[in-house]
Amino acid sequence: MKKAVFLVMLLFLVDVAQADLSVHFLDVGQGDAALVICDGEAMLIDGGPTTASQFLYTYLRKETDSLSVLIATHP
Repeated sequence: MKKAVFLVMLLFLVDVAQADLSVHFLDVGQGDAALVICDGEAMLIDGGPTTASQFLYTYLRKETDSLSVLIATHP
C-alpha cells in the first residue's frame, strides 16, 4: 500500500517540496483506505467494504469537498 501511494505521488506531483500534501490512512475493517490531499485535490485509494461506507463518507465530508481521483486496487 505504501509503495502504491509513493508511486502515485511520483506520477502526479511535479514539486513535492512545495506542495501542500497530507496523507490519511483510515481503518475501514478489511484493510486501510488512503486519502491523499495535495494542493486542494483529493485522491482516495481503496474504500473498504460497504459496512465502512458511513464512516468513510463522514470522514471525507470533513476533510474535502470532492474527490478528483478514486483508485480501487482490487474488487
